[in-house]
Amino acid sequence: MQIDSKLIEQRLGIAVVPFVAADRKNYQEFHRAIARAVNTKSKLQADGLIEHYRSIEGGVFDKLLRLMPPHGAQRYSAAWLAAKALEGDQHVMGQLSTLLTKEQLQKVDQELSELQGAALAIGGCKFRWVDDVIAGAVVDQAPQKVLSRFDKIATSRRWGKPLAILILLAGLLGSFVPAAPIMMLSKPIMQLGGRLPHCFPPSMCPL
Repeated sequence: MQIDSKLIEQRLGIAVVPFVAADRKNYQEFHRAIARAVNTKSKLQADGLIEHYRSIEGGVFDKLLRLMPPHGAQRYSAAWLAAKALEGDQHVMGQLSTLLTKEQLQKVDQELSELQGAALAIGGCKFRWVDDVIAGAVVDQAPQKVLSRFDKIATSRRWGKPLAILILLAGLLGSFVPAAPIMMLSKPIMQLGGRLPHCFPPSMCPL
């Protein structure tokens, strides 16, 4: 799989660093990306996600967005608050109870009650946005099948069946040949056992 991290970084507006956590060689690049993000104070470009939110049935996202504080709350944007309200986030709903008027809260509750499966709708929007972000930036190469010489012969139309028959015969011979000496040794023992009296103790056997 090939990932164009620079393209994803351009689309998101924040640092994107491909690395494996277990590989310590790439940690320097990760630390540099963190320092660059802190110094530039980059902000996630989520306009595409908001457009997907606007496609939710009944335009409920825009209705909630108009009820949110214009500048959001603390470090949260108004769009983020509206989306979390649609998800039914209890923490955000608790914050809204202190940020909105009683009339605004009633309107929020009314909008939420009219839409069924709001959380699923929000989740679907996020997945579609992720697809947009990685479109053309992630190339999944088809795995190449490497067959050994034996695999090629075993799966060929011409030699596959004869090889299977030979394998079965070899299995049968492999099981009978080691058992043949044991069977030959056991035959005299069985014959001797046939001549012995079949009573116990021997003193009770008839003459």
